[in-house]
Amino acid sequence: MHSRRRFSIPFFVLAAAAVFPLLTFATEHRGARLITTARAIEWHPEDPATTFLSVQRPNGEVIQETFAAGDPPLLRLEGLADGMYSYELRIAQTDSAPLVESGSFTLANGVIVAPDAVEKTLSTRRPSLPESNTFFSDDVSAKGGVCAGFDCTNAESYGLASAKLKENNTRLKFEDTSVAPFPTSDWQLSANDTTSGGANKFYVEDLTAATVPLLIEAGTPTNALYLDSTGRIGLRTSTPGRDLTISVPVSPIIRMEQSASPFQAWDIVANDANFYVRDVNHESNPFIVRSSAPYNSLVVDSTGNIGLGVATPLFQIHHSSGAKLDAGDWVNASSRAVKQDIHDLDGAAAFDALKALQPVTYAYKANPRENHVGFIAEDVPDLVATVDRKGLSSMDIVAVLTKVIQEQQRTIEDLQTRLQQLEQKEQ
Repeated sequence: MHSRRRFSIPFFVLAAAAVFPLLTFATEHRGARLITTARAIEWHPEDPATTFLSVQRPNGEVIQETFAAGDPPLLRLEGLADGMYSYELRIAQTDSAPLVESGSFTLANGVIVAPDAVEKTLSTRRPSLPESNTFFSDDVSAKGGVCAGFDCTNAESYGLASAKLKENNTRLKFEDTSVAPFPTSDWQLSANDTTSGGANKFYVEDLTAATVPLLIEAGTPTNALYLDSTGRIGLRTSTPGRDLTISVPVSPIIRMEQSASPFQAWDIVANDANFYVRDVNHESNPFIVRSSAPYNSLVVDSTGNIGLGVATPLFQIHHSSGAKLDAGDWVNASSRAVKQDIHDLDGAAAFDALKALQPVTYAYKANPRENHVGFIAEDVPDLVATVDRKGLSSMDIVAVLTKVIQEQQRTIEDLQTRLQQLEQKEQ
């Protein structure tokens, strides 16, 4: 059994960092070199590439930033609180998925803890031995507890545990000696990082593939992940009511990130007031559903028809009022069944409104290249104005024009009749 080293932060590291603010520590990573100073942390990829850096603060807040190719990712330490930080760096690859690196570091007294500090050897360490002291070639059973590790003694307390590992770096390795075509992967259950300032965590390692498919940080709350007897999954709850249940005091959020460049993130958020989709990169909420929204507020059927308050839309857009978009034509709801307070339009009022209308040409700010002819909502007479004076109904204008034309037509017909009567008298 070989001796092992354990890592921590000696006092001399903090002292040196205080005296020499430019003191630098560097560690090698698979795709980027990590450089830490008293003021910042930098990642230097082996090849210039677009990178996306995500850093989780001790309070759970996540900082994210994209760096262009040739611009090394940088995190300044100024203003950051003491505690442990987790990071994930995604390095864009031309012909493959992004290279993902993750790790952690610790700030103490505003200074980063050097990851290469060495822990002092404890007095209880035994010297390295070329081979095990004892070898059993037959089955072995222990009625009491079993302890393995450099720090085990002859007076161990086991509590409810039947076996335990005890030393500075506890690992339980599963080394498969099979030969292909039988499965040969090696696995390991590991606890805590071996570097100073590293993370307290329990994780599963695929030693053959050099990956960590499952990791649990120390301090993770109770029921962070709960699988019940029906196969339902609870996140922060031991009573999942559906196949997947997320339970938090305020606004549960699901984040979806595109890890390849261009990096993009979306959130699905739910709370007592809203259910909405958030575009994280552009800080906008393009889709919102308010709580207590009525049935069938928005329905999209199998043909692509959209219903607004309609369960079975029959048109491209079908509104509960009867308005619809059908084959490119917008049809307003005009049935007597949806109207009230119906009165004939006064001819004089229609004529006054027509005279007050001020036709203009204009372009919408959203599309300044296309010109239109129409009216300004704030300037039209009250007869055709909406309550907020922000829009107009074309049917209102048509009704006014129709009434004026009808009145003029009556006047023309009266004049024609009088003219005919005068002509008959002259004969």
